[in-house]
Amino acid sequence: MGGLKQPLLAACILALMAGTARADDKEKTIDCGETDLKIESSGYTSKCYDLSDATLNVDTTFAARKTYELFAVSDADLTLIDVIDNRDLGNIYLLRRGLDTDIGSYFNVAVANWKATSGASGFEAAEFDGGPKNRQPLQCVAFRRPVTLRGPGYGRVVVGVACAAGNRKQAYDAIAHLQAPGR
Repeated sequence: MGGLKQPLLAACILALMAGTARADDKEKTIDCGETDLKIESSGYTSKCYDLSDATLNVDTTFAARKTYELFAVSDADLTLIDVIDNRDLGNIYLLRRGLDTDIGSYFNVAVANWKATSGASGFEAAEFDGGPKNRQPLQCVAFRRPVTLRGPGYGRVVVGVACAAGNRKQAYDAIAHLQAPGR
């Protein structure tokens, strides 16, 4: 691989990183060992972020949100994976929504040709063509796993996107190497 695909993936990575949950400039780079998210493959370069809110005021209830993000890239496979581990602490919950809605709210990605699949490595999954907006589409897989249920929603959920410049199988392989809560 290589040629035009390497610069394409680099441009897409930069655009995707600018559009994730970190876009609100509250991120704090942390050691990935502080999270429950890990890529178990030596071919990936990983960065982790703490996106937590120490205090949330929801109606008359005070709570907190513990949110970690793992962003990993394989230059050799021209693949990226961006994962959010989100949990609410206190007497609140995350709303249950469709996977496409979660992807749209956590990530700034263009989505075309959305197709639900039978799952990927223990996650609910869907395939789509897309990636960073205003860029050439990548072969992507959206995925989600509820970790804990609370009331009519989630207490904790893991949601992510894996994209490859060449072959969607590489996105599935990235998900297979992901260690995340609920598994």
